[in-house]
Amino acid sequence: MAMELERATKKRRGGIDDLPDDLIVDILSRLPAKSVCRFKCVSWRWRRLISHRDHRKKLPHTLSGFISRYYGPLNDDELVSIPHFDSIDGGEEDEEEHRLVPDPSLSFLLGYMSISPKDCCNGLLLCLCCKNSPRDESDYVVCNPATQRWIILPEIDDYDQLASIRLCFDPALSPYFHVFAILEDADGCITGVEIFSSETGGGATGRMVGLTKMITCGNLAFIGQSQGHLYYINSRNRDSSILSVWTLDDYCSRQWSFKYNISTSQLFGWTNMRLERKYNLIAIHPDCNMIFYVSRDEGQNTLLSYDMDRGEINSICNIRDPFWNPWDPCLPYVPVFMESLPDHA
Repeated sequence: MAMELERATKKRRGGIDDLPDDLIVDILSRLPAKSVCRFKCVSWRWRRLISHRDHRKKLPHTLSGFISRYYGPLNDDELVSIPHFDSIDGGEEDEEEHRLVPDPSLSFLLGYMSISPKDCCNGLLLCLCCKNSPRDESDYVVCNPATQRWIILPEIDDYDQLASIRLCFDPALSPYFHVFAILEDADGCITGVEIFSSETGGGATGRMVGLTKMITCGNLAFIGQSQGHLYYINSRNRDSSILSVWTLDDYCSRQWSFKYNISTSQLFGWTNMRLERKYNLIAIHPDCNMIFYVSRDEGQNTLLSYDMDRGEINSICNIRDPFWNPWDPCLPYVPVFMESLPDHA
């Protein structure tokens, strides 16, 4: 009986097992990263194919790590901002050619003495780059750390009013990206938004989506995208012991849906987070219900994750920057190898 069952199983799987490796990899390359991870369980052969370093550039990736910055010496009197990559992939290869970020310092951005990461979206990175000469000039640059291609953005018309700048890119929908420059007046009120489109090389139009509740500016307020939906996390107006999670399930209706509450005491061991600045929400996982935050304790900066479904906390790694600022970005990075930017090499 056992032998008959084994033969029947082999017969059912024969079609899959007979497929050549190249065809399997080609099929997997067209699937979402989350599905590819699940297919590791099909067989040991599939697991080896998916994990093989020669296939890493062909297959879709999920969250691989975080890009932040640290400060290094330019000379005896100056420090400059240098990008840094913290991997959450324990299987990262030592050989530079097989790393998902071959050059974490972004030295391929030629002509700049200081590079400050500002935003990251689906594999593209937005940086403020200070020139070697003249030293009082700078550019906003969008680059792909995986392919080392990059483009310089046009100057922002009202740079003195710039409050924030954000990058938007979805390779599943379009090879083009958009950059949003949010402007404010002297009173801190939003006065407008400049939008750059890589498709036209100039301006573009957009639309506004309001929030269900006013979002509090601070280290525990966060907006990000996960599993095809926009999320925002915020503490309640008068109750900092609770973080509320909302999603924008339907972009057309612009209606936010309440998901659940998270107790800050479960995350941080504190209840009044308005008096506590040791923690900073930084990201949500693109493929599952998991948030990431940084904890600073006695000069040690630790990156942690919280699984919202299981209620589990895990320590991932230490953040390198010794001058860590809770307002400095620690950006989630998902590598993408499509050629969506020009080659400056």
